[in-house]
Amino acid sequence: MFCVPLRKQIGEMLGIPEQDRPLCARQTGQNLFDGVRIEKWIYQSEPGSWVTALLYLPECGCRRVPAVILTNGHGESKSTLCNAYTGQLYAKAGIACLAIDTIGEEERHCGGQTGTRAHDQPWAQQIAEAAARSMMGKMVLDTLRGVELLAVHAQIDPGKMAVAGNSLGGAVAQWVFALEPRLKTAVICGFGPVYHPDGKPCTYQPGRMLGAICSPDEFLALYDGRPVLLIGGDADNILDPDDTGWFPRALDDMLQRLHACGNTASRLEIVPEGGHRAYHNGKTALLWLAGQIGAALDAPQIRALKEITLGQWCAAYGLTWEKQSARLYWTDRNQKGGLYADLCIRPAPQEMLTCLAPEQIGDARFTMQGWLNMLEKQNGRIDR
Repeated sequence: MFCVPLRKQIGEMLGIPEQDRPLCARQTGQNLFDGVRIEKWIYQSEPGSWVTALLYLPECGCRRVPAVILTNGHGESKSTLCNAYTGQLYAKAGIACLAIDTIGEEERHCGGQTGTRAHDQPWAQQIAEAAARSMMGKMVLDTLRGVELLAVHAQIDPGKMAVAGNSLGGAVAQWVFALEPRLKTAVICGFGPVYHPDGKPCTYQPGRMLGAICSPDEFLALYDGRPVLLIGGDADNILDPDDTGWFPRALDDMLQRLHACGNTASRLEIVPEGGHRAYHNGKTALLWLAGQIGAALDAPQIRALKEITLGQWCAAYGLTWEKQSARLYWTDRNQKGGLYADLCIRPAPQEMLTCLAPEQIGDARFTMQGWLNMLEKQNGRIDR
């Protein structure tokens, strides 16, 4: 019973407002592509702030299917390389997949740009904090509202929902899984325990504040026996640039704590010589999801799948990683070398991955700037 008040405390710490407001979800279009239905959605995260999202669905008639909501890494959004692959991969495996735009990215950026990492700007953090909000809390809220969308969708089985994310998305997924008991499992990749403060302000500050509310064991008890899959590389030079080995040790400690509180089905995979990669696109993650929430492919079929690296897939279709982070991420050790399950996925045309009309780009209801302006008004400050 302690879960309910602790969840409330954590929500308040993250600056998440009460969620008793209409979702107002609206489908803005859909496309069929290589046996996958891609639905375009917008929904209200909170009054005055809306989210753009793509829902990838398997073509299976009226049967309800399991679903995963993705949480994004720094600079990622719904149509960036890893997520565009994930959406189709999961749908072709028989699992619906909801990919959303991070606040300040893609159709939630004032200029429609990707890879901006706009939420990292100190001035943006300061405005949010002055209004008792946080960037992590906003990302968690947007994801929780996405779970609401999945739960009411006619083709989704609300009893078979999960969350998956890598890097910053691995941190967001941990918070979301702790706060949303309807999620049956989580795939957490490329990030240490959130109670081990690390990374940029959006991840470090909430982790530090958590220590004043509860212990690591109390936080993990919020998983309430629901199993998680932890995946990380032992050569992750993004999280551990000095090669101290803290990251694999932290994940192992997290697993031991989960097991100690009775969550014995949780599992850890450390990938030898693996760097900072979207491991939730691999066969290990697919096998896990099939076992926890179900899939159209069974375990032998998944194990028999061929594999392709993200670099090979991009080369085959002339795709490139965004320039701002290519030096760090686009290496064989990191994202370029990520080994993905191969279901003969082709990149969908960009026009299939946009939810808004061109004239709607920059609409304050969707952008980070619009959200921050709203917070300043609520806080009695002059609009920027």
